[in-house]
Amino acid sequence: MEEVNEVKDEVKVEVEEEVKEEEEEVEKEEPESCPQEPKSCPQEPESCPQEPETCLQEPESTEARVMSTGAGVMSTGAGVMSTGAKVMSTGAGVMSTGAGVMSTGAGVMSTGPKVMSTGAGVMSTGARVMSTGAKVMSTGARVHRSQSHVHRSQSHVSG
Repeated sequence: MEEVNEVKDEVKVEVEEEVKEEEEEVEKEEPESCPQEPKSCPQEPESCPQEPETCLQEPESTEARVMSTGAGVMSTGAGVMSTGAKVMSTGAGVMSTGAGVMSTGAGVMSTGPKVMSTGAGVMSTGARVMSTGAKVMSTGARVHRSQSHVHRSQSHVSG
């Protein structure tokens, strides 16, 4: 019995030593066996997307206003060009058949496909308003603004 106990003790000691050696090896290998992945999260650009909703705002910019003085159209921007005769308006002003008349720093811009005045005169292809008359006269001049449209009542254009 004593021999069996001695053998058990020896085996037990050997097993304990092997386990300790393996644990030490595992402790040494752990930093190498677990490669540290870069924890840098891919950052998406958080820039505000520029949506075309800004084109639908009311045309109330202080940079370029169209002023009707009874003698002509004055623009602080660069846009309204006139080349020829006179365009007389008995109503209130500019009528837009598109999405509206937008006034930015460069002049009068149309957000719709085309702005045409009935008669002969103001055509806009989307960038600048060119008048074939020399002056735009407005006798009852008020520009009515509702939402993004510029309306006029009793629109009549004569060349």
